Amino acid sequence: MVAEAFDAGGLYEVDLTAGEVRARGTRSVVVSAEALEALVAAAVRAGDLGPLRVVGMDLGEQVRRSLGSDPGALPVETVVSHATGALAAFGWGSARFERWGEAMVVAVDNAPSLDASGLACAAVLGGMLSALHGRDVACVPVGEGRHLVVDPIVAETVFDWHRRGRSLGDIVEAMEET
Repeated sequence: MVAEAFDAGGLYEVDLTAGEVRARGTRSVVVSAEALEALVAAAVRAGDLGPLRVVGMDLGEQVRRSLGSDPGALPVETVVSHATGALAAFGWGSARFERWGEAMVVAVDNAPSLDASGLACAAVLGGMLSALHGRDVACVPVGEGRHLVVDPIVAETVFDWHRRGRSLGDIVEAMEET
């Protein structure tokens, strides 16, 4: 039987003698947001957010293990509970999923401020959702801590619309028209 709500109990194991931290059995390294910010700045300058997607994919795999079953076979509320719980437990902020017509938006409050554009958090979210969904998706920052879940083919176009000042509602409407 799968638990309905995310349970962070026993998530972390700390072995001071060995100098290891494990999260659900996976070796982890605890770093400050400031240290991560320097790594993110280098990735953004290089134009390669792939490593942050890998962080998200690992987080998605952590969620899959906590679910104990294929996410597609579970109630969406269960998957959302585990995904938002894992984001919070790993320090990525407090997330909620919103429906905007046919579009899915992930709203994140209190995310670490790693880059002005919000691309770092978007890359992590996209990786996590790709791992959970079983196919490649992208998350695009569209303002106010919100990230629109899209096919990677249109991600750059959506981000350009946002940078040009289009509102989330306008972007969703434009996507539904295409």
